[in-house]
Amino acid sequence: MRHTEALAKLKELLTTPPVLGYYSPMQTTVIQCDASSNALGAVLLGDGRVIEYASRALTETEQRYAQIEKELLSIVFTLERFRTYVYARHVIVETDHKPLLAIHKKTLASAPKRLQRMLLRLQRYDFDLEHVAGSKLILADTLSRAHEQHSGKNDDELAALAEEQQSDLQ
Repeated sequence: MRHTEALAKLKELLTTPPVLGYYSPMQTTVIQCDASSNALGAVLLGDGRVIEYASRALTETEQRYAQIEKELLSIVFTLERFRTYVYARHVIVETDHKPLLAIHKKTLASAPKRLQRMLLRLQRYDFDLEHVAGSKLILADTLSRAHEQHSGKNDDELAALAEEQQSDLQ
């Protein structure tokens, strides 16, 4: 009970002002994105205030990508997820993976095939890629590491609960 109340209070604090801000096209828009071995995390910031959070787990195939591919995938995921905020606008994308800066500046033909496909998806966006020390990319890093592990054992519990509710309705 005590833990449930604490979690509810934490959710409320993280999703209400002054933590979350309103988006304004007049603000400088910064996106922080990061990839861990199992997930991607991203934060949309407007003048230093959080506008929106996003994260997702990597598929089994994506988990086998090289780290540079995961980091570029996090940028693709982030820009596509926040497209309503960033499309046809100049934004700053912050990453803690310095080798991405070099790949981003090279010609498309010089990149490996998988990176080429991701870079093609990024061509519709106007952004500058900036390196930020990993210790300063706290929000995106936390989101990329704090994903839910899905296991099949909860599916059995949910199925049993659904059957119980169905029998109660009858």
